[in-house]
Amino acid sequence: MIISLIIFGSIGWVLVLIFLFNMGSQKEKEVDYKVIHISALFDGRVAKLFKCGIIEGIPVVSQEDLDTISRKIESGENSEGGREALAIVEELSMRVEEGDFITVCNRLKSPAIIVGELQDVLELRGVKCISIKSLDEIGKGRIFIGNKIHVGDVKYGYNKANGRLEDGTIVKIEGKFPKKRPLTLDCRVEAVVEGETFRKIWARWKND
Repeated sequence: MIISLIIFGSIGWVLVLIFLFNMGSQKEKEVDYKVIHISALFDGRVAKLFKCGIIEGIPVVSQEDLDTISRKIESGENSEGGREALAIVEELSMRVEEGDFITVCNRLKSPAIIVGELQDVLELRGVKCISIKSLDEIGKGRIFIGNKIHVGDVKYGYNKANGRLEDGTIVKIEGKFPKKRPLTLDCRVEAVVEGETFRKIWARWKND
């Protein structure tokens, strides 16, 4: 009887450990990495995209790209751009991964953030790409800071909400909202990010 209890108890602990290991592995798989190519670091707009929430996830840079940037600075080849690229790495607290760019993307199963004509080459190597080449400057477009907009399909959080314009544009809303939580709100635009294929707006409920 005692031996049976010991055996079943041991099996129970093994099952618990397997369960905890699988949970840990699942959490690791769910981490959203974005590997930033050297072209995007030299372009500079990637920092603004992360801070505005257009690109989400944990930014990663390969050690090989960091070494390339350092060599450019030391040789005087685009040293100013190299220093700005390193400043972006620090600003975004990027995770540094050993290896070359493609190896890091495949290891983390992460898309590549790029600028330039690299997409076809990288996708042939099994790397999905997000290109920021077509990004326009913040504030351009038909909707400007200070404009009044009517936002529909509003979903609420604590002093924050998400909604959409009629054309599908996502609007992030802040303010002390009415208690009845209406599905539409009249807001005033506080920031706009707009490119050829997307637009995102930050606004405040006009009665706040």
